[in-house]
Amino acid sequence: MPYKDPERKRQWERDHREERNARRRKQPFPAETIPNMHDPIPDQEAQSWQLVVGLTVGIGIVLVAVLIFRPMWARKRTQKKLENHSPAAIS
Repeated sequence: MPYKDPERKRQWERDHREERNARRRKQPFPAETIPNMHDPIPDQEAQSWQLVVGLTVGIGIVLVAVLIFRPMWARKRTQKKLENHSPAAIS
């Protein structure tokens, strides 16, 4: 196939078009041209897995926050009770 002269190249391509097309028809499709027919279930399984992990992490964060801040809430509550029942408030 002569590539140096563009006119000879075009002539060669015209003369050998049928052979090249026949060769292309015999070749299997490259992977890029085959439509992507994936199974949607693995995607759904991945999403459900991510949902479970997300919920677990969220619940864990809430529980840690409760364990950290509960002593402060309890201390404030007992202080308010003590202030309401102090002898100075009665007199």
